[in-house]
Amino acid sequence: MEHHDDVPTRIPFAGTENQRKCRRVRRAAGKVAACAAVIALAGTGLAGQGHAQVAANAVHDEAADAVQRVVDLVNAERGKAGCGPLRAEGKARSAAQSHADDMAARGYYDHTSPEGADAGDRLDAAGYRWRKWGENIHKGPSSPEDAVRDWMNSAEHRANIVNCDFNDLGVGVNHKANGPWWVQVFAS
Repeated sequence: MEHHDDVPTRIPFAGTENQRKCRRVRRAAGKVAACAAVIALAGTGLAGQGHAQVAANAVHDEAADAVQRVVDLVNAERGKAGCGPLRAEGKARSAAQSHADDMAARGYYDHTSPEGADAGDRLDAAGYRWRKWGENIHKGPSSPEDAVRDWMNSAEHRANIVNCDFNDLGVGVNHKANGPWWVQVFAS
């Protein structure tokens, strides 16, 4: 099982003006890479195939079921720890899903993208105004139960799950490219 330590709490837009400018440059570079990937896929001719749409719907349903199962399992663990349930939040989910998709597409496994974007940057890009955030990532377990069990068996990851200061949860999963790739983004 591969895993990384938690990402510390950060205050958005903290630091000097130069640091804020560097952050904007990193975000722009990430957007350029995402656009290039879309353009490359558009040239494959797969967009108009009916079979592809049916398959995409099946993958979406499987992913949506897995995401909801992770939310349910996490909230059960939080209940055992005396914390209230996390709200499945759409913008946090977008941040988590974008990271799962990016890691799968580009073959890296890290809390930080190759351009230097972290979960705080991804939450910002999704329009989520946060005070505090944490992130868990995992690659490989085939079921939500296995992913959550592995996170609960890691002190650093468990700390995010049972941190009663978090209110919202976004979960992303990508079942492609030697995954699945799982991401949890906790925020408040």
